[in-house]
Amino acid sequence: MIWLQAGACFVLWVGYGLWLRRSSESLKARMHGLSRRSRTLLGSVGLLAGLAVLALGLFAVIQFGGLGENGLRPWAWFAVAGVGTVFVHLQVLGAAAMVSLVLDEVTAGADRPSVIEEKENP
Repeated sequence: MIWLQAGACFVLWVGYGLWLRRSSESLKARMHGLSRRSRTLLGSVGLLAGLAVLALGLFAVIQFGGLGENGLRPWAWFAVAGVGTVFVHLQVLGAAAMVSLVLDEVTAGADRPSVIEEKENP
């Protein structure tokens, strides 16, 4: 039973990640509307908060008796699905903020030719 529950949660999380990917252009536009400092903070907090939500959420499910002999209890199954979805969302948000910082560095550089030719003096 636990494999069915885990598989259903996995499909939900992957599906949510793909849905977020479809809206990546609007997410990218929102990120570029923020200051560099805000994106740095959002990226760091998003990645670390996602990890904290996941760890604390799963710990709470175990502490409140959500794991039975045959798998997760129904309330725990929904809790794990929700905690995992929040984790995916925060990870995508944090990663998008960090990637936008890197892309700024790449696009901010001056355009230089790949081959530098010296001009002859007339």
